[in-house]
Amino acid sequence: MSSETEIVQVEAMDPNKKNSEIVDTNDEGELANESTTKSAMCWYNGRQYSTGATVCSGGRRLYCNSYGSWNGAGSC
Repeated sequence: MSSETEIVQVEAMDPNKKNSEIVDTNDEGELANESTTKSAMCWYNGRQYSTGATVCSGGRRLYCNSYGSWNGAGSC
């Protein structure tokens, strides 16, 4: 068994479904000052993901941060 976090393959983000914001920063200090995100869960195409979840969409890896938004985390 691998100790790495499973990366879920997802389709492109559908604007007609509930989605959390994608933030292109690794500085969670900046995110703490944002009042728009109050959930510790992330949404992607109407599906809820817990903090720490990682998804891959179109070759881009996204990480669910503790502020309920997605951080760009490189390629997958």
